[in-house]
Amino acid sequence: MISTSDFSKGTRYLHKETPFVIVDITVQSPTARGGSTLIKVKARNLLSGQLINDNFKAGTKFEQPDITFSQVQYLFQDAEDLVFMDLSSYEQFQLTKASLENEAKYLTEELKIKAMYFNGTPISIEIPSQIELIVTMVEPGTKGNTASSSVTTKSELSNGMECQVPLNIKEGDKILVDTVTNSYYSRS
Repeated sequence: MISTSDFSKGTRYLHKETPFVIVDITVQSPTARGGSTLIKVKARNLLSGQLINDNFKAGTKFEQPDITFSQVQYLFQDAEDLVFMDLSSYEQFQLTKASLENEAKYLTEELKIKAMYFNGTPISIEIPSQIELIVTMVEPGTKGNTASSSVTTKSELSNGMECQVPLNIKEGDKILVDTVTNSYYSRS
C-alpha cells in the first residue's frame, strides 16, 4: 500500500483496478481551519495511455500495481500489430501500433528494449532515450548561413522521420536521435 504522501512524478498506483503513473502533482493546502489537504495529480492510464486529472485527500491509500519489466526484442509489424519476443521466455506477443504511436516510429528489427507487464500481460514498451538511425537524405545547406546561430538543415532518416541536423552531417551517416524530443542528439 502506498499513500498520497508517497506520491511523486513517476510513481505508479492502482486506482479502480487500473494502473496509473503520475505525470504531475500539486499539493493544495486548506484555506480554512478543519479543511483537508488536497493532492491534485495528472496521471497517465498505463492501459489506454489516456491522461486524467484527479484529486485525492491527503492520506488516501492505494495498492501498488503488479508491474514488471522484461527485456524484449522487436521482430516485425503484422498489419496493425507490432510483434515482440520476450528474451527470457522466447514467447511472442503483440501490441497495437496505435497504442505505441510515438515509440513505433523508432522500432527497427532486432532492436532490444524493455516491455512493461501488468498482471503478467504486456501493456507497453520503453525505448531508450536515444536511438541510432541512418541519414537517408540531407538538403544542401544554403551558402552563407554558417554565420547564423542555427547551422542546421533538414534531413530524412531511415525510419522516414524528418529531423534538423548540423551541416556537417551527410547522407549515410549514423546519428543518435533523442526519442523524447524527436530531435538530433549527436553523431553516432
